Formats: sequence, structure tokens, C-alpha cells
Amino acid sequence: MRKLSAVVLSMALVFNSMSMVSAGTEQDANDAYETSTQVENPWAELLGSGEDGTIENVTEENEQVLDNPWEDLFEDETTTEEPTTQEPTTQEPTTEEPTTQEVTTEEPTTEEPTQSQEFAIVTQPQNVTGSVGNAYQMSVVATGNGLKYQWQMSKDGGVTWSNSTVTGYNTDTISFTLTEAYHGRMYRCKVTNSSSQTLTSGAAIVYVDALATGVTIVTQPQSKTVAAGATSTISIYATGNGLKYQWQMSRDGGTTWANSTVDGYNSSKITFVPTEAYHGRQYRCVVTDNEGNSVESDAATILIESLKDSLVVVSQPQSVIASVNSQYVISVGATGNGLKYQWQMSRDGGVTWTNSSVDGYNTSKITFVPTEAYHGRQYRCVVTDQNGDTATSNGGTILIDTLKDELMVVAQPQNITASVGKETVLTVGATGNGLTYQWQMSSDGGTTWTDSSVDGYNSSKITFKPTTAYHGRQYRCVVTDQNGESVVSNGGQILIDTLAEELMIVTQPQVAKTEVSTKTVIAVGATGQGLKYQWQLSSDGGLTWKNSTVDGYNTTAITFNPTAAYHGRMYRCVVTDKNNNTVTSNGAAVVFNSRSNELTVISQPLSLETTVGGSNKISVLATGDGIKYQWQLSKDGGQTWSNSTVDGYNTSTIYFDATAAYDGRQYRCVITDKNGNSVESVGAVVTVK
Repeated sequence: MRKLSAVVLSMALVFNSMSMVSAGTEQDANDAYETSTQVENPWAELLGSGEDGTIENVTEENEQVLDNPWEDLFEDETTTEEPTTQEPTTQEPTTEEPTTQEVTTEEPTTEEPTQSQEFAIVTQPQNVTGSVGNAYQMSVVATGNGLKYQWQMSKDGGVTWSNSTVTGYNTDTISFTLTEAYHGRMYRCKVTNSSSQTLTSGAAIVYVDALATGVTIVTQPQSKTVAAGATSTISIYATGNGLKYQWQMSRDGGTTWANSTVDGYNSSKITFVPTEAYHGRQYRCVVTDNEGNSVESDAATILIESLKDSLVVVSQPQSVIASVNSQYVISVGATGNGLKYQWQMSRDGGVTWTNSSVDGYNTSKITFVPTEAYHGRQYRCVVTDQNGDTATSNGGTILIDTLKDELMVVAQPQNITASVGKETVLTVGATGNGLTYQWQMSSDGGTTWTDSSVDGYNSSKITFKPTTAYHGRQYRCVVTDQNGESVVSNGGQILIDTLAEELMIVTQPQVAKTEVSTKTVIAVGATGQGLKYQWQLSSDGGLTWKNSTVDGYNTTAITFNPTAAYHGRMYRCVVTDKNNNTVTSNGAAVVFNSRSNELTVISQPLSLETTVGGSNKISVLATGDGIKYQWQLSKDGGQTWSNSTVDGYNTSTIYFDATAAYDGRQYRCVITDKNGNSVESVGAVVTVK
């Protein structure tokens, strides 16, 4: 019993000592708190404390804990009063105090390392806005034991992340010197504790103040190869205020674009389940901020895995605004096996093309350092696969920045094969200041033109849904600058796919303005099956014709290096289909620029046969300085002539609807230059059947 009392007294001294600590200074109180919350209780086995066995549990629950060890030793509650009635606590502390002091001083030293801190991120990284060239920091604050850090960086708005090697990447603070390339980057930190648990911080964005206004695309949409039927996504990451998105889609390698209604079309990410029809499609996004500023993304191309060996141009060459003596690149993207490349160049807006020897001419990418002579040039690529099949890209135009204010057509309207009722677009590209546009239409292969009222007729792009009547039509654009100067584009032709096998001249040969010894090309366009070609030559303004043996005489285009004798010659083409049906093109004259002021009839009016009520026209082509026209009429077989007032009488072409009275009439034209010199054309006879 005495031994048990001594134990009780010793325990009392311990609790008395703890009371003394709590009654000490504020620092002592804090020390006591640290001891109670962090130090393991050495009495845990005796007192039967909670699982953590800390003094804190003893302090809060001592009354219950002290009951438990004595229950087995005492049979009745009266015996528990024995230590209470004897109050030798003032005597016992003297002998027991060293023991209690030893416990008190050893507790924090032996047990503190085993206490674990809560693992948490308490301060997230903050956004940084700064100026190029200045140094900045980004930090994270975390609690826990044995912490390790790994910063990560994203360039696509948080879609993908990679470990960063920026200064301090494995500490709680990273440092970097800002460049424009940092704009829109995101950083986050992965924190790992000694137990291999990991927490990831929130992401913080870096902004370059000079780029923070307006819209900036940080990460462009990426091309991808996908399986048909598998859900796919394309995304964009941009910075700006109040951003809105409109995704667009192109089926022709980026030549024309239409707003898309694909899932997510008005967000930063689109989602779709592609079919084989998606192969070669391109998607881009127009991003607009709350002030109306807009920017277009690059195009992302979709390739269907099962079709990646098919020969298709999936990425067209893009136009470039270039500075003289700076290096530039134009590229093409195609799918297929064993591909070979041949780049071609055009100096006339895409009308004629010659093989180029520019650096990389036989690869998918050409490189050049332009001079001013490059302004308006176009480059395209002919891609050939291992089977000898070919696909030709669109042309990419080069504009020299110092010449971009000059009035010039740099991208001609392109020929298009369209479907009835399907929206179709034609565009023209021009440089100059204060440009206005007027589209014109021709139904006769480009011989005559009238102003069009098609949708967009006064802009750089027209849109229409063709009927079968559109087959063979051509559209061109007259572009006028702020000084009233005008330039006329070439014609872009519409072919209706269901009529492509009908024999028809759809593109007439055009006048060739050239010089002696300069390579010159004249071409014709026709539809039909099994077509054969025979070019013919006239040296009398189109009155008589004979078969030509000029280079390419039996193809769609002839090529020659003219001598002085070529001035005024005309060429036309007779086209024959597999059924021996024939159609003959109009004649195109060869005119030397150096002789364009000479008063000469190049193309004579041609006789024609018509019917009552038929609409007709007769034309003349002449060179000269400041020339004027006056058509004349003869009703007596050319014996006498009088000035005519027929529609167009003072232009190069007259128009009339024939009646029976027109039978046997003749029309000729008197052409007068600014010096009063005149020349008469031959007469064209009208026969009404």
C-alpha cells in the first residue's frame, strides 16, 4: 500500500508541475502548449490515453484517465480517498521534483521530430504582368515535411503541361527575365512531401504588358491524324478581354472559309466525330475581344488515318507580306506515298506558270530572300505520288511591304467546279489604298463583260448558289483605288459538276501582250469527254485560218517566243470530243507592248449567222493611242456606208437583236487615234435564217 501511495504522490507531483508551467510567463505558457501538442506522453502506457498518447490528451482527460489504472487495485471507492486525505504534497515535491523535471525537459527534445505537419498549399502562385527585359518571380507556399518542388509550364492555356527548367524550377520560387514569348504562358507547381504525397498548385499566367491589350493567340490550333468515328478535339488559347470565338472550316485547303456549326464552334475548343469526308478539312478560329478587335488563328488540318496514303493537298501555300532581303518560307502539305514536289512560279497573278528553281523547289518547302521584283509573284506546288498521279496546290502570293500601297491584282479569281444549289465563293486579292470593287460577269467565255449584282459584287468576295445556267460563266473584278486608277482581274470560271462532260468552250483564249523573244502562252479551256485540240493561226485579223504547228498546237496551251512578224497574229483552237463533235474558240491576238500605240486593226469583225429575234454582237480589236470607234452600216453589199446608231456604235463591240431586215447587212468600224489618223476594219456580214 505504501508503494502504491508513492506512485500516487509522484503522479500528483507531475500534474502539479504542469500546473506550475501553466502559471509561468507567457513564453513559458507557449512552451507548455508546444509540449502538450507536440510531445508524446511518456505516461501513456500507465494512463491509457488516446491513440496519439500526447500530453494534450492527458491534460484534457486526466480525470477519466486516472480512474482507469486504479480500478484493478482498489475494491471500494473509500480507499481512493487515502492519497487525498494525506496532504504531504508539500513534502513530497522535494524528493520527486527532479524526476518530474527530467520528464519535463526531455519531452520536447525526444518527441518533436516525430510530429508531422499538415500537408497543404497555403499560398497559390500569382499572375505576373511585366515588361520585356525585366526580371520577375513566381512563388508557392506549402506546409508539410520533406517538401520537394517541380514547376511545370503550359503554352496552350493549361491543356498540356511539361516540366520546366526555368531558374528555381525545383524550389518554391522561380525566376525569369520576360520576353514576348512568355506572354500567355502558365506556370504551376507540383509539391511532394516525405510520404510521396503530391499536391498541385493552381496555375498562374504571365502577361507581357505590351501585348496585354487587344487579342493575342498564344497557342494555335494543332493539326492531327485521327480515326474515323473517334471523338476528336481542336483547341485554341488566346488572351484578351471578353473574348468571343467563331470557328471556321475549309474544304479546299484554306482557299475559302465558312463559319462552322461544329460542337463548340463559339468556344475555345471544338469537338467532333470525324467521318472519311473530314480528310483534309481545315479548322481555324476568329477570336474577338470586347472592343471588337479580331484575329484569325492558323489553320489545323484533319487527316483520317485510313486515308493518309491518298494523294491530297491538305495544306495550301499561304501568302506572305515580306521585306526586301529578309528570308521567308512557303510550304505545302500533302498526303500520299512516295511524294515528289515541283514548285512553280507565276508573274501574272496565276494565269501562267513555269517551273521554279528557287531553293527547295523539289521539296515541300521553298525558301527565298525577296527583292522588289518579287512583288505580286505567286508560288504553287505540283505534288506527284509513286503512281504518277499529281495534285496541284493553290498559289501563295508574295507582297513586298514597301509596295503594298501600289494598285495591283495579286491574287486572281480561280476557276471553280461547283454543284447546283451549293454556296460558292470567288475572291480577288489586290493591293492599293482606298480600294473599291465591281465584279463583272461574262457568258461568252470572256469576250464581253457586264457589271454583276451577285451577292458581294462591290467587295473582294462574291457568293452565289449556282444553277445549271452558271455553267461556263466567268466572273472578274474591276478594282479602283482612291485616285480613280483601275485594274481588272482575270476571270474565274464556274463549271457545274453535272455538266462537266458536255462539249463546251468555257475559257476563251486571251489577247497576249508581249515583246519580241519573250516566252508567251495562250490557252483555252473546254469541257467534254476525250477532248482533242488543234490550234489555228490567222495573219489577216481572223478572216482566214490555217492549222498551226506552234509548240503545244495539239494541247490546251501553245507556247512561243515571238519575232517581230508575230505582231497582230491571231490564234484560236478547234476542240473535238470523242464523238467527233467540234467547237471553235474565239481568236486571241498577239500584241507587242512596244507597238501598242501604233494604229492597227488586230482583230477584224467576223460575219455571223443568226435567226430572227436572236441576240448578236460583232467586235473589233485595234491598237493605237487614244483611239475612238464609229461603226458603220451598209445595206448594199458594202458599196455605200453610213454611220450606225446600233447599241455600242462608239465602242469596240456592237449589239443587236436580229429581224428579217438584218439579212445581208454589213457592219464595219472606223477607228481614229488622238492625232486624227484613221483606219477601217473589214465588213462583217449578217445572215438571218
